[in-house]
Amino acid sequence: VKWAWIPGLPLLWDLTVTMTASWQKIFSADPKVGYWKQHSQYVAAQEAGKTTFGAAKTPDQIDAVIRNTFIQGTLSVVFAVLVLIVFVAGVVMALQALRGTGRPLAVDEEVPSRIFAPSGLIATPAEKEVQKQWDALPGAHARPHATSGGTGQH
Repeated sequence: VKWAWIPGLPLLWDLTVTMTASWQKIFSADPKVGYWKQHSQYVAAQEAGKTTFGAAKTPDQIDAVIRNTFIQGTLSVVFAVLVLIVFVAGVVMALQALRGTGRPLAVDEEVPSRIFAPSGLIATPAEKEVQKQWDALPGAHARPHATSGGTGQH
């Protein structure tokens, strides 16, 4: 716990910067910064029948700005919400770990591999010899080396 500040301080800084930028991009009244403000201005220009507005020189460009600002604004909201969810989940997990009420830590027992494979894409002569010896051992491996190990029994 005494060293938690080492990752905690940069993470807090990152959270602050990310949420500040997200807030500005979502809620800024400056159309040069806020997606939704720029979106609403271009929608208003389109509804007023304008064929050019701001940087858009054609009606198609106005449509593109409207579409893009909607997508960018929506993604900014989604991203900010996901960042907050991850942060809150991390705080909850950390508190549970500190209180000793979290899930117990578990480490699987080591199981020696029963699979032999060459170290590269093409087996060296020495590896081919080891493969022959390996294949000759009775019960040394669960399945032939040519099949996938998969996630079955090990």
